[in-house]
Amino acid sequence: VVVLDTGEPGRVGRVAKHLREGAVIVIDHHPPSGDGIPGPGVRDPDACATGELIFDLFSLAGTGEWTDAMVQGLYGAIETDTGSFRFSNTTPRAHTIAADLLRRGIDPEEVYRRLHATVPIERMKMIQLALEHLETDEELPITWISVPRTVTHELGATADDLDGVAEYARNVEGTEVAILFRQTLDGSTKVSFRSNGDVDVNRVARAFGGGGHVKAAGALIGGPVEANRPRVLNAVREAVRDTLARGGP
Repeated sequence: VVVLDTGEPGRVGRVAKHLREGAVIVIDHHPPSGDGIPGPGVRDPDACATGELIFDLFSLAGTGEWTDAMVQGLYGAIETDTGSFRFSNTTPRAHTIAADLLRRGIDPEEVYRRLHATVPIERMKMIQLALEHLETDEELPITWISVPRTVTHELGATADDLDGVAEYARNVEGTEVAILFRQTLDGSTKVSFRSNGDVDVNRVARAFGGGGHVKAAGALIGGPVEANRPRVLNAVREAVRDTLARGGP
């Protein structure tokens, strides 16, 4: 079993029962957790994306001719994880790899269009409904969106449909931490965290059994949004206050 882009058993769903030491390889760029998947692998939290690690493996292995699917997949992995080369994990190495893939024939305009600029009207209407529930904290630079049950239950919005909605909250002027709340079909709360500054949202997410990166993380919490939102907001407020007290933004 090869596990990509996570090292945590709880994030691989039903595949978890097939994981055993010696029969799994992990390729991941997320910070390690305490109960990570055992076994060999390539783990580098300094890499901009798991796609960077796979690029290096292909290069070292002397794969031969690189197919269009390989080039497009690697470019797409790096482009999305770096936020179209605008997030803080956009390193010189990320651009070096992107340049290599461009020389191999990738069309960046086409990749961007397919990944970000081709939105079905149904999904746009879901985003519209979600944005009607955008709120800001009265004292601290925190913005959040609580996706109504209408979107997730009646309209059947999936995680893919709502991917990127947290960025709308993140883009509100002055926001340091953005949060997206949505209720899953089984009644749990999915929370996405985004940080614009020095606040470590990975630490906040881990407090609720989740994880991710310093500036982008998530958690799945049992129970409805209405019950979990106050707890999460209080944890984020505490993290923001701690950062401000240390001289952060």
